Amino acid sequence: MLKHRVISGFLMGGASLAILFFAPAGLSLLILIAICALAQLEFYVLIGHAQVPVHKTLGTFCGCLLIAVTFATLGFNVDPEHARGWDVIVAAFCFLAVCARQLPERESKTPLQSISYTLLGILYIGFLLSFIARLGFTWGFDGVTNRISDTGQHLVLYLIITVKFSDIGAYFVGSRFGKHKLSPRISPKKTWEGLAGGVATSVIAGLVTLWLLGGALGSIAISLTHAIILPVLLTLVGVTGDIVESLFKRAVGQKDSSSTIPGMGGLLDVLDSLLFGAPVLYAYTLFFLV
Repeated sequence: MLKHRVISGFLMGGASLAILFFAPAGLSLLILIAICALAQLEFYVLIGHAQVPVHKTLGTFCGCLLIAVTFATLGFNVDPEHARGWDVIVAAFCFLAVCARQLPERESKTPLQSISYTLLGILYIGFLLSFIARLGFTWGFDGVTNRISDTGQHLVLYLIITVKFSDIGAYFVGSRFGKHKLSPRISPKKTWEGLAGGVATSVIAGLVTLWLLGGALGSIAISLTHAIILPVLLTLVGVTGDIVESLFKRAVGQKDSSSTIPGMGGLLDVLDSLLFGAPVLYAYTLFFLV
């Protein structure tokens, strides 16, 4: 299991770096949309174990649409106020579409659950993943290479490194020293010792990353105070995201969201901490760093 986990981790890490630093911006967007579609379908299959029908196609389309609109408003240099307006309009129409889609289902015995679970998939995956698009595209493109700007590249890279090294540190420290359960009812393998190891590993990984990048994420300078606060914050919200996904799986009696990725489970098992970390890093960047 550990061998498969390490191999899968290296392959996904290498693919992420290649996409970030070499793929054109449009291709990066298409890959993010594909990830959204696969993750959302995986979520709806997982929720299907609760014996509640959901509108998979419509929900997945709406989630991908949120990411596409994020790119369109940022990529074409739309005025920020107007850009936020488009996001709200699209979100509102997604809500209306899901509600309207339920109306022809006259034989359904769980209409509220069907609407709620469909919308949950849109918010949990499509909406939260759109913040990775915001991190990548808010600070523009490299007009010469048509790739994400250095700032966008470094922000997404920093998110992945701090959150995933936190997962690695928590896994190894928790496995070796873990005694006190962090969330015994929902995720019994997680421990406070593992959380401490995750925080320490994330801080170290974040500091090393910033040192290698010259003390800044593209055009955004990072002070030592922020360089310590950010990994701690991202670790805490990442662990929260992991536990929330465990809550979903436990609610429907499943151990993993799927068996797509050897040693790791499903795509959601890989994304769960990043989904919660992306909006936090984006908000922290806007309010405290720029």
